[in-house]
Amino acid sequence: MDNSFHGAWPALITPATADGGANLTALRELIDYMLAKNVDGLYVLGGTGEGLLISADDRRLVLE
Repeated sequence: MDNSFHGAWPALITPATADGGANLTALRELIDYMLAKNVDGLYVLGGTGEGLLISADDRRLVLE
């Protein structure tokens, strides 16, 4: 089994609600858009900076 990463893996923003929580509806739309563009994977809660500002509960929801 080849476990190496290859291809395009865009770093996604995590859209937020007015109160600072994860906007899962907007995130789903972003994920659907990226998948329609045939990316090879998605990099979430990482290099775009907001990952540590999101609550642990919201991080779990994003990953689910």
